[in-house]
This record gives sequence, C-alpha cells and structure tokens, in this order.
Amino acid sequence: MLTVIEDPPSHLLVILETHPAPYATNISLPVLLSNLLLLINAHLSLSHQNSASCIAATPHISKFLYPISPAESVVHSPEPVEPENSSMYRAFDQVKTAVHRNLLHLLSQQSPKNMPNGTQLAGALSLGLTYINRLQINSPLSPPTARILIISTSNASKGQYIPIMNSVFAAQKQKIAIDVVRIAEQGEESGSTFLQQASFTTNGVYTLFKPDMMSQLPQYLLQLYATDQSTRRHLVFPKRLFIHILVLTAEGKSIFARNVSVIGGFVKLGMCVVYVCQVYTLLRRTNPVFCQRYERCSTCGTKFDKSIDGATVI
Repeated sequence: MLTVIEDPPSHLLVILETHPAPYATNISLPVLLSNLLLLINAHLSLSHQNSASCIAATPHISKFLYPISPAESVVHSPEPVEPENSSMYRAFDQVKTAVHRNLLHLLSQQSPKNMPNGTQLAGALSLGLTYINRLQINSPLSPPTARILIISTSNASKGQYIPIMNSVFAAQKQKIAIDVVRIAEQGEESGSTFLQQASFTTNGVYTLFKPDMMSQLPQYLLQLYATDQSTRRHLVFPKRLFIHILVLTAEGKSIFARNVSVIGGFVKLGMCVVYVCQVYTLLRRTNPVFCQRYERCSTCGTKFDKSIDGATVI
C-alpha cells in the first residue's frame, strides 16, 4: 500500500520597511508590493497548509498588514475584508485586499514631522517572532516551519543593534531563517551590516539589489526565496566569501569588521579565526579566548552550536 507523506506546513512572514524617503527617489512602492504579493501567492499555492503574514515597519510603529493584529482586533473590531475580484483564487484575493487596504491606511497616518532616519525593524522582528511562536503552539501535532523575509529600503539605526540582535538570536534558537532583500541607495556598495549578520546567524539568504536591478526582482524572489528550509538543503545557492559584521569590544565600543571571510560557523578576521558568542557578541582584542575553539563561552557559559553553517550571501 502506497503511503503519502505530506510536507509539514510552512509559514512565510514578510517584513516591509515603509520609510517614505527611499520610495520618493528610486523605488516604486506599487511595483515592489506587486512583486511581494507574487511571492506570497507562489508560497500559498505550493500547499493548502501553507500560510503567510505581512508586517509593515514604519519610522514610528510596526503593524500587521495581514492578518489583522490580534491586539488590535480586541480593541477595535476589524472590518471584514470583501474580495474585490471574484475570478481570483480566494486566498490570493484576501491577502491582496487586506495588504493594500491596511498599508494605505497606515501610510495616511504618517507625519513627515520629526521623522527618524530608520524604521521600527526591531519591533517588527519581535512582533513576527511572537506571532510565529503562537502559530507553532496552536498546532502541536503539526507545527509549521517558518521563515522571515525582510525587505530593507531604509538606513539602519545604530540604536537598534541590541534589540535586533536579540531577535536574531531568538530566531536562531527556533531555527527560523531570516532572509533579506536589501534595496540599496545610489552609491551604496556594502548593504546593511545589521541584516548581513542576521542572515549569516540564521542561515538565511541575503541579496543586495541596486536600483538598476529592480526589473530582476520577481525572478530573484521566486528562485531564491520561494523555497523553505527543507527544500533548500537540496539546492545550491551562490555564496560570497566575505560579509560585513559589526562586533562589540569588551569596553562596549562598536567596531565594523570589513570583508570578513566566512568559514563554517566561524568568521576569519585577518589571520585569526574568531568565534563570536551568540549571547554577548563580544570580540576581545586583549583576550584570545575567542580565537580558540572552546565548547562554551568563557564569559557567560553559553554552549557554542557547532551545527551552524555560514549563511548564503549574494
């Protein structure tokens, strides 16, 4: 008798940065949004068990675009989403209608006065990880595998480094990959240092898009980001040997390590192979403890995870 084994359900969470400055110059928000909906539809069409969600990270707040935020639904009962196109598959139409309606409402509430440079990306990551954790708890028999896709369009705020890395380490512990599509500004060469670290730490896929590459975005999204973790084990992704990493000294000062070569779960800085503690993320210049292979961190006792490989960085 033939036994059919179905793949576990998969959840795709998309975080879209909506700072107005990049969209006023070289990025078309409607085009970008249509490409993201194409990816979400492809993900949902792979299995009837798959699910998706979308969060907008604005300069002042992070909110769900789809589905409606559970906290907001308690305070204000959400309006029912009526399908606009009866000929479209219902799941696709629900996502499209909700994302468009909620994003327009959110953008209309933004004030150009006192607008910071970055967005509330750390809050969006925390919100997404909390939602994924609830999905997995509510499905104990068949918990969904999950991954996060960040569409980065604005400059990173250095003040968010600690909360972002806390979310990254939480995602690493839960084996949630953080994929990143960094849409670069004019003249930007290296991309986001924070998000390169996030992808490297969680075995995600990092892509740096120049403004003249936007026409290739649908192909990249479908070929690199439509696959889940179980499928990626059978695929070969192009890799780059160097990434940019921000590390902290023991004195609490931040330093940027440029062109760091990746060796498995280690990073190579010059002639020294350095293992960075996933809790403290400290690189001590005066103490060579992280230049040697130890089972645990000498500072906090955290056991190093030897199964972590280098992330895919394009």
